[in-house]
Amino acid sequence: MHRFFVNIKLEKGKRLESSKDMARQLSSVLRMGKGDEIILFDGSEYDFVGVIEEISPRSAEVFIKEARVSNREPKRKLVLFQSLIKKDKFEWVLEKGVEVGVSEFVPILTSRSIKKNFNRTRCESIIQEAAEQSGRTLIPKLRPLMVFHEAVHYAQKRNLQVFFPSLESESADRMVSYPSKAHVALFVGPEGGWNEEERQQARKAGFLIISLGKLTLKSETAAIVTSYQLLH
Repeated sequence: MHRFFVNIKLEKGKRLESSKDMARQLSSVLRMGKGDEIILFDGSEYDFVGVIEEISPRSAEVFIKEARVSNREPKRKLVLFQSLIKKDKFEWVLEKGVEVGVSEFVPILTSRSIKKNFNRTRCESIIQEAAEQSGRTLIPKLRPLMVFHEAVHYAQKRNLQVFFPSLESESADRMVSYPSKAHVALFVGPEGGWNEEERQQARKAGFLIISLGKLTLKSETAAIVTSYQLLH
């Protein structure tokens, strides 16, 4: 069944009046009609089965007939601190990061970042659509852009176990498969990598400096591969 996120609290036995965008997608894009079933979720641990009772291109009324506990969310929470990279690659990281289970994204600006900003509205839409498609019950958060030292402070304040991949790390330091906390973080550098000052800040903050192996991975590849390892 098709899944839709709604930003209101849902309950079994209630009726929902859809937004215009949702009604248009149901009627004009998906060609759904009265009596068809959909899945709704509101960011809680439940999926809600809804039955379309009335529908037009401008509005739809959905009756919530069932609530199901979802167990698809990873037990571990991962915050991905992703350096800004080229627009299409950054958006790809958001989409695939949602699919593998990332719970929060923090865009960061580093000394070697080529991109200096991102389209927040577009990125939030990508995250929501990926969550709907992949079966997530939570919509991952997208934090405001932070410069590197702000991101380091934010990770420390959250008391996260932080993994910091660096090409300068020895391959023996490959600790990425052994997170010991329920809340972890991953810092991923830009196309040009970290500079020495950033590596020193990471060490002083107590981050786990790790190697991802002998091969050099692109920023977007490292983000998804390592996120998956940490979560699963």
